[in-house]
Amino acid sequence: MEHGVEPERACGYVENIGRDDTKAVTLPMEELVHTPVNMFTTVFIGNSQTKIIDGKLVTPRG
Repeated sequence: MEHGVEPERACGYVENIGRDDTKAVTLPMEELVHTPVNMFTTVFIGNSQTKIIDGKLVTPRG
């Protein structure tokens, strides 16, 4: 997954979406590649313009 993507690329994941124990995390690609995920995890990979602002993935429009 990390091949061709810069290590500082903004990413995130959410575990257990819609459940009481939902967990959302934002982190750079270099940390994401070492994060265990399972079938209850949704992974988000930002584009080259995406930034992490106040713990959220933000991509400018246009």
